[in-house]
Amino acid sequence: MSQEEDVMSIINLLAAAAEAGADGVLSQAAFNLMKATEAKQKALNIKNNPDFLIRASALVEETKRVFIELANDKTSLDEGKQDIILFNITADNIDNSATKTIN
Repeated sequence: MSQEEDVMSIINLLAAAAEAGADGVLSQAAFNLMKATEAKQKALNIKNNPDFLIRASALVEETKRVFIELANDKTSLDEGKQDIILFNITADNIDNSATKTIN
C-alpha cells in the first residue's frame, strides 16, 4: 500500500468515526475534507458555471490545509485515534462507495 493510500485509509476511518458520532476535531476535519471533495466532484458536472468549481476547489484546499494542520497536532491526533477506537471503525465497516482520493 502506498503512502497516499495509507493517508486515504486514515482519512476514511476518521470520517467514518465522525459520521458515527465522534466529535473529535480531527475526525470532523476528515469528514469535512471528504464532503468538500464530494462537492468538488459534483461541481465538475456543472459545466455552465465554472465559478462553482473554483469555489469547490478552494474549499478542498482549505479543508485539506486544516486537516494536515490538525494531524500534526499531537492532541488532535490522539483524539482522532480514540475516535476510531471508541466507535469501532475498521476498514471492513466503511461503505465501499467512500471517496478513495482527495483531489
